[in-house]
Amino acid sequence: ATLREQAEPTKMHEMMVVMQRLNIGILSEQDQSYPDALRNIPSPPALLFFRGNPDCLMGKCVTIVGSRTASPQGIEVTRKISRELSQAGVTIVSGMAMGIDAAAHEGCLEGGSTTAAVLSCGMNVDYPLENISLRERIVDNGGVLLSEYPLDMHASKFVFAGRNRILSGLSRAVLMMESRIRSGSMLTVQHALDQGRDVYAYPGVPGTEW
Repeated sequence: ATLREQAEPTKMHEMMVVMQRLNIGILSEQDQSYPDALRNIPSPPALLFFRGNPDCLMGKCVTIVGSRTASPQGIEVTRKISRELSQAGVTIVSGMAMGIDAAAHEGCLEGGSTTAAVLSCGMNVDYPLENISLRERIVDNGGVLLSEYPLDMHASKFVFAGRNRILSGLSRAVLMMESRIRSGSMLTVQHALDQGRDVYAYPGVPGTEW
């Protein structure tokens, strides 16, 4: 419904102007650069807005998810695991949130591979503000930012829930770091199981409540 609203001629023109200014592209399922891993998941996104290089998703991809309020130990371990996977040529996929997501992206950049961030908002919405510079480094280093949501859409519980199936769908496997039982990360794990992906869980950090 939101995309249909954007299809009104004046709004469509305004959207295209913003997309051109911000170097935002759009992929449909028919495009060669549309991620192959998404084509066969339940309810694949019909359209994907992107910044950067979507072809970075054609190699080996692993999704890392976890809490926004992770412990310092969890952040450190996530960054180390992501860096080591990156050094082995793996593209790390995560959701650009604070905490585990940001650590996963940072570690991947340190390891030299590209990283992909699936946003929970429109491509022109600066969320979370703390990760704006990280977004730019992802693009500048050959990675990609993706969103199925139109410009100007802000994050919400509904948006997070829909985004999670893309996080799992892009990768061969999902690695769960710190997370509570009732969380968006657990929804990503459930999507991964439904999609036939491998799921791994880090055993936890001694001395924390996770």
